[in-house]
Amino acid sequence: MQTLYQPIAFSPLARLKQSIGEGDAVISVDNISAFPDAPNLATIGVDENAETILYTAKTEDSLSGCTRGVEGAAKRWQAGEAIGRNFTAKDHADIIVNLQEVNQTAVSKLSAPETATDGQVLTYRNEEWKAETPPESGVSSFNGRTGAITPQDGDYTAAQVGAIPEVTGAQGQFLGFTAENVVGALDAPKGGGSGKKYSRFVVGTSTAGWTSADVDYLCDGTDDQVEINAAIQALPSGGGEVVILDGTYNISKSIAVNKVGTILKGNRMSTLLKAMNDNVEIIKVTGNKCTISNLSCNGNSSLFSKTTGISCSGNNNAFIGNVCESAGNGIVIYSTNNSIFIANNCVNNLETGMRITTTSNSVIVGNSCNNNQKSGITASGSNNTITGNICKDNITGIDGYNITNNIITGNVCIRGTGTSGDYTSAQHTIKINGKNNLVTGNNCMGKSPVDSGTNTTLSNNKY
Repeated sequence: MQTLYQPIAFSPLARLKQSIGEGDAVISVDNISAFPDAPNLATIGVDENAETILYTAKTEDSLSGCTRGVEGAAKRWQAGEAIGRNFTAKDHADIIVNLQEVNQTAVSKLSAPETATDGQVLTYRNEEWKAETPPESGVSSFNGRTGAITPQDGDYTAAQVGAIPEVTGAQGQFLGFTAENVVGALDAPKGGGSGKKYSRFVVGTSTAGWTSADVDYLCDGTDDQVEINAAIQALPSGGGEVVILDGTYNISKSIAVNKVGTILKGNRMSTLLKAMNDNVEIIKVTGNKCTISNLSCNGNSSLFSKTTGISCSGNNNAFIGNVCESAGNGIVIYSTNNSIFIANNCVNNLETGMRITTTSNSVIVGNSCNNNQKSGITASGSNNTITGNICKDNITGIDGYNITNNIITGNVCIRGTGTSGDYTSAQHTIKINGKNNLVTGNNCMGKSPVDSGTNTTLSNNKY
């Protein structure tokens, strides 16, 4: 995990008390209260020639033990130059790395070994899955009795244990209780049996050369959501993983992710889910605690105008590294709580890259939302963090309407080369309408953020 350094509200600025050279490790400032406790970062300068340093100690008027040029080149600075604890590219990159590591750790804990041989069981112990052979010894004592144990009246399972018939099953079957509560031979669920776990399924398409020997569910290029949905529904009630292999999958109705704990993932641009009807939401997430990652959703905007790449109305979900392009809207989030959206690429959509509606306590970080015909990110809701996103060449970079207690920081929202001539009166970097929001440290070159709300804090935005 990367070290995350403490921020300070509103990023107050101080000034250098003395000129410094590129090798100086002690920096005197006129307002030491502008800096959090060491170790921490500080940025000298306010434009693209700035320098970020790492200080390891703080005295009454100085930052010392400084590592120079953490970002930018170490250089000479004159007394009076601005210095402060700004949100930096390093902060953003370290957040992304940590979130991805947390997500990978969570996913790895859900993924058991690929196989267990006959007679073995899967156990999770000491933070890892193991295929183990259970001990051969049977029950040695029960209800105070020792030696050879036989069922008796009053035993909790005596009626069942004493009534087990001699039943044999064919290859691929297993013994279990039937709907009539008697022991019988049952068919194993699809994906069970030799070498595969029923909590993980693989989907491929014959149009990419995959065969039924390669996968659990084989698509054929027509209504491919049918096989993908069948794989999802075959997962146990607690969720599991569906992997979609390389290929183009034609989607005429939604892929319905409606089971808690479902992991749906692909191979980024190599796994293409393509809309084949208007109004289709290619991936529709209504379940909770799901992860959607590395899938490419194409809305086929040359034929359709109202498609959606990914929609979400569940809670506690993660969306990581997906591509949503050429749709009506890239990602649409309805009334979602406690979800994260990391490093998604939402581009060339007919309306918005990401539309966040009445959503709360969610994190939207490190996404690219470029060249959309309306907004890069449109947001409403409360207590969300929108940070480190890149929103270029949209009508509006980030449009926050009816938002409360949101933090919008460290985003890049520009058109063209970032000059005033790149904007009309109807085009904006950031628009805010709400109350008690913090908008700080954003790159809004060419046009300042527009605030029509109440108690909005605007600070250190570059324009």
